[in-house]
Amino acid sequence: MRSLFFFIIFIILILYFILLQMEFLSRESGKLGSLMR
Repeated sequence: MRSLFFFIIFIILILYFILLQMEFLSRESGKLGSLMR
C-alpha cells in the first residue's frame, strides 16, 4: 500500500511539473498560448 501511495504522489508531481512547463511556454510565446485556448 505504501508503494502505491508514493506512486500516486510521484504522478501528481510529474503532472504539476508539466503544467508549470506549459504555463511557462505559453507565457514565453503568445502563439502557443493562443493554440492552447
